[in-house]
Amino acid sequence: MDLNATIASAVNARIEAEVFAALAGDDVIKQYVAAALNAPVKVERNYRTEEVKWLPHTIRTVMQDATRDAVKRVIAEEAPLIEDEVRRAIKRQASGLAEAFTGALVKQASKSYGLTVSLKLPGERD
Repeated sequence: MDLNATIASAVNARIEAEVFAALAGDDVIKQYVAAALNAPVKVERNYRTEEVKWLPHTIRTVMQDATRDAVKRVIAEEAPLIEDEVRRAIKRQASGLAEAFTGALVKQASKSYGLTVSLKLPGERD
């Protein structure tokens, strides 16, 4: 079982236990709460609709949102280091990039139907 599934399972069990503890003594309410937490909801995934339980779906969504936000923060904080590494990688590969561009240009120019070259610089509009 992967870490996300383990965490989701633990969170799910904890939420159910807390809700049931809060409602201890009223079996009818417990049944309604259990039904609500496990109610099926339709979710769009990979271009198709799936039916999943509400609580696991909600936990998964919250965990994904939190992870996405954490990644955005790390990238924003590390942006200068990332930019430096990208610059170094481009400099290491500049020769190869120039050769590939030139080779593609020569190949395209040799075709009978002509050549179209378009270069868009930062800040220019179409």
